Order: sequence, then C-alpha cells, then structure tokens
Amino acid sequence: MNEAASPLGERLLSLIARLRIRAPSLRTLRTDLLRLEAPWQVVVMTALAGLCGTGIVAMLNSSAVVEGDADEVLWHGLMFVVLLLLYRGLQRGLLRRTAAAVEAALDRQRTAIAGKVLRLDLRRFETLPREQLQGGLARHYATISEAMVGILTGLQSLVLLVLTLGYLATLSVMAALLSLGVFFILIQAYLGKRAELAQRMRAAAAAESGLAGALAELLDGFKELRLDHRKRAAVLDAVDTQSTRSGMERAVTAGIFGDVIVFGNSMAYLMGGAVVFLLPILGSADNADLPRLVAVVLFLIGPMGATVGAAKQLATARFAINALKEFEALLDTLQPPEGPPPSLPPFRSLRADGLCYAHRPQGGDAAYRVGPVSFEVAAGEVVFVTGGNGSGKTTALRVAIGLYPPTAGRLLLNGTPVSDAVQEGDAYRELFGAVFADAYLFRHPHGLTDAQLPRLRRELEGFGIADKLPADPRDGFDPRTLSTGQRKRLALALALAEERPVLVLDEWAADQDPQSREAFYRVLLPRLRAEGKAVIAITHDDRYFDAADRRYHMEDGRMTEVPAA
Repeated sequence: MNEAASPLGERLLSLIARLRIRAPSLRTLRTDLLRLEAPWQVVVMTALAGLCGTGIVAMLNSSAVVEGDADEVLWHGLMFVVLLLLYRGLQRGLLRRTAAAVEAALDRQRTAIAGKVLRLDLRRFETLPREQLQGGLARHYATISEAMVGILTGLQSLVLLVLTLGYLATLSVMAALLSLGVFFILIQAYLGKRAELAQRMRAAAAAESGLAGALAELLDGFKELRLDHRKRAAVLDAVDTQSTRSGMERAVTAGIFGDVIVFGNSMAYLMGGAVVFLLPILGSADNADLPRLVAVVLFLIGPMGATVGAAKQLATARFAINALKEFEALLDTLQPPEGPPPSLPPFRSLRADGLCYAHRPQGGDAAYRVGPVSFEVAAGEVVFVTGGNGSGKTTALRVAIGLYPPTAGRLLLNGTPVSDAVQEGDAYRELFGAVFADAYLFRHPHGLTDAQLPRLRRELEGFGIADKLPADPRDGFDPRTLSTGQRKRLALALALAEERPVLVLDEWAADQDPQSREAFYRVLLPRLRAEGKAVIAITHDDRYFDAADRRYHMEDGRMTEVPAA
C-alpha cells in the first residue's frame, strides 16, 4: 500500500463518518465549508470535472444554434472533444486517486485493529463474539470499499449538478429556480426517511450477525452434523430463519432507498414538465429558448439520479465506518497495560504456589473455578498432570503459562515471584512451546528462523511425516490432508523446532497409534530431558506414568502431588 496516500484516505473516511445530510441553509452551509477537511486535490479535481461537464453541455447547446458556419461548427466540435477528454481524465484520476487512498487507509486501519486483537489476553479474546470479530477484521472493510465508488461518483454528480444549475440560470433564472426547488423537495424526501433508514440498517446488521453465527455453526460443527440428521435439520432451519430475516431486513432497507430513488426520478421528469409547460405560461421563456432549456434540464436528470443513489452508499459507508470505530474503542478498553518489555534470565525452574482462576463471563458470577494449584518443574524434568475430564487440567496450565490471569496465588520463575506485568508480557509466554488438545496448525511455519528449519526437518523425519509435507515447509502445506495423529505430530515438530525451554503438551499421545505413543514416552521424553528441556504433559496413559519425574493429579479443580510408587 502507498503510505503517502494513507493520510488522504483517512481524512476522506473521517469526513464521511461525520457527514450529515441536512436541510440546506446559509448558516449550515457556512459551517460545513469551514469544517471541510477533504484534501484540496480532491476538491480541485472534482470542481474541474464539474466545470468540464458543464462546458460540454454548454458547447452542445451553443453548437445547436450555429447555422451554416462550418468553421465555427468545427471549432465547437474540437472544443467538445477536448472537454470530453478532460472530463474523462479528471473523473478517472479522481476515482483512482481517492480509491487508492481509501484502500491504503483501510489497510492501515485493518492492520491496527488486527494488532489490537492479537494483544488481547485469551480471556478477553474469548468474550468477543465471533460475528463481531469478523465484522471488525473483514466484513466492514469490504462494505466501505464497495460504497466508495458510488460516493465519489455522487460527489462528482453533485458538483456537476450545481454548476449546470448555474449555467441554466444564465439561460433562464426561472428555469433554474424551478429545478432548484425540485432538488430541494428531493432532499426533504430523503431527510424524512433518514431516521427510519438508520433504524433499518441497524436491524439489518443484527440480522447479518445472526446469519454469520448460524453459518459458523454449520462449518465448525460439520463432522457432528454428518452424524445426526435431526441436528442437521435444526442447524439448517436456523440458517434458513436467519437468512430469511437478513433478506427481509435488507429488502426493507432497499425498499426505503428505492422509494427515494423512484421519487427522485419522478421529480426529475416533473422538473422537465415544469420547464415545458409552466415557463411559457409564466412568460419566462419563448418558444425558441425551450429546446435549449429542455436539453439542459434533461441533462440534469443524470447527475440528480447519481446524487440520490450516492446517498445510499454514503449511509452504508457511514454505518460501517462507525461500526469499526465502536469496535476499535471496545478493543481499547480491553487492552492490557503497556510498558517496557521485561528481560528474563535463562530458565531454570517454574513453581506455581496456590494459583487460582475464576472465569466470570461478562462480569457475572464465576461460571467455574480452578485452584488452588501448586506444582513445580525444573529444566531437565518431565512432569505429568493427570485427572478426569473437566477437572481443570487445561485451565490450570493456561494460567501457569500466562494465557489466563490468576485470581489468586503466585508464580515463581527461578525462585523469583513473577509480577503481573511480566506474566502479561511476551517474554514470559515465549518461554513455553505448547501443543494444545485443539491445536491449530497454520499453513506456513510462521516464526521459525532459517537456523531452526533443520531441526524441524529432523523432527518431521523422526515422526515419519516428512514425506507428507513439501521439501521446504515454507512453501506452505494443507494440514487438512493429514490425519489427526499426523497433525499432532506436525504440531509437536513445530513446537520442538522453536526450541523453547518449557514444552507444554495437552494429551498429545491420545491421538497417536501404539508405536508412536510408545516412542513418545520411551524415546522422545528421555531425549528432551537430556537436552535440558522442562516438559509438562497432561496425560491419561497410566502405563507410562513411570516416565515422569513428578506427577500431579487434579480433581474438582484442585491439584495435589502424587508420591512416587
């Protein structure tokens, strides 16, 4: 993206977000002009394009009354071609420049918001609805991009409309006043629908979010849906209901805009009729002038329709821009405090002392609690965490590695208490390489350096999946082509290649075949111990409990150490 164009796009988006269409008056017009912050290049190019368009109309009109003078007709023809080329060039230049500037601004905004999302801790991230994240990271940007061409075209048409009205006034003041009156009535018609339109757009956005949620269930739960036709029918019914609701809300919104556009077209033709039928009665034009006046008035229909059509695009873009602002403001309230990144000494040991965590959804009462949790692990040690499903094992480890903030207790790194600032910082979390039970695999080995790639290749060969991936994993791969066990092996190979001092594994062996499980406990864990790695593994494999240096058991959210047999 062109960095120099970004400020231009940001000012245009800011202007659109603040713009209000109001009944015109000298006072409001003066205020709007004083507050106008659109870059002068856009204003100048728009004005020049409007002048060229008006010049084309004037040239055609004046050429229509030229009689018999071939040189003058040729001159008018040449001027017409020059004005047409200038008009076309200015329009293209304006659209391309402003579109590039807006896209650059949206690019910067999207990147900034994505950065704020990634700075959230896991607890705060999990409170954000998926539909809101999709809108704030993708959907609203597409809406704004699609609306910008219509808005810019409407802006050009508005300028052309005003200048052509000025030209019409040189031919007939009364005709210009009649046309201006029609345009004023059209603005009032839009203003009368504005409140209803805003309400319907909010309802349409809510319906769209509901549809996005229903479709997410269809995609994320596809395996489960294939096993139960009643569940499939229920989800399809939810999709149908939300889709119908979304379609109805959008149809109502489109109907409101359609009413304004149809009314505008009718008024435009009424304007032409007024010039033809009223001006002669009022004595403001003779029959010789009528064809020229009608030609100009009919030309006004195009810019007037484009201006009315741009009102829909403007309202849509404003809604999306303000939705992005609200989303970013929400993210700002959820951001952890910033400070200088702490430096940590080389890892020797980690001890949890009475850690507790209480999950409180949306600030309500605690939905579940974990703790007290106490354990320790040192470099070159293997620690197992056991316990039944739902006993709190995964949550306890997420607290220990800095994904969830503890509500009580403390962590000690190398015997020194870990402050909140340290635990919330990247330096602490990057002590840990992790393979979660629901580990997500990216399509590229993000974050690995060239020096770490040889380790990745060795681990892939050791796990027997090197032939399932490209010779150079940086070329990208599709994790969906691998089995569940192979995906877990790939995730572990990537974690090992990161060479973090502590490795956290959440039931990694549960999805492995007997040979891979045996190799994990009898070959890999001893190798990691010899390398000086600290390993914390959640496991249910009781036949391999002897492979651990220490074992901790969790039940009802509480952890106790199990003495060696």
